Amino acid sequence: ETLGADFGGARLRAAEWWPTAEGARVRLIWDAKGPLSPDTSAFVHVVGSGGLVGQLDGPPGEVYPARLWRAGDTVVDERDIALPPGTGVSEVRVGLYDVKTLQRQRLASGADYVVVPRGSGSE
Repeated sequence: ETLGADFGGARLRAAEWWPTAEGARVRLIWDAKGPLSPDTSAFVHVVGSGGLVGQLDGPPGEVYPARLWRAGDTVVDERDIALPPGTGVSEVRVGLYDVKTLQRQRLASGADYVVVPRGSGSE
């Protein structure tokens, strides 16, 4: 699903998540505006009815490190998040932050994450 969430140095063009046998898979499609600081990390938080039930933090585009991104690059970033069996998922949230300061990057709206829609997904 198209999002167009602009985090400053990168734009999350589209994202979706779907359940897997082990938890959830999240697909993020980033549009690069140029290289990101090596201190930039992405977070994916899986939220259930009782709060946070799973998370995975790491550099955006682990296969193609964000410090090497060039303006105009499109980067597909897939992440598998393990969840306990039977865990219900209310929403999946994605954002960027600085690993040294823990400061989250903000969107123009002031929010520091976007909610990723559930998709049909494919392995």
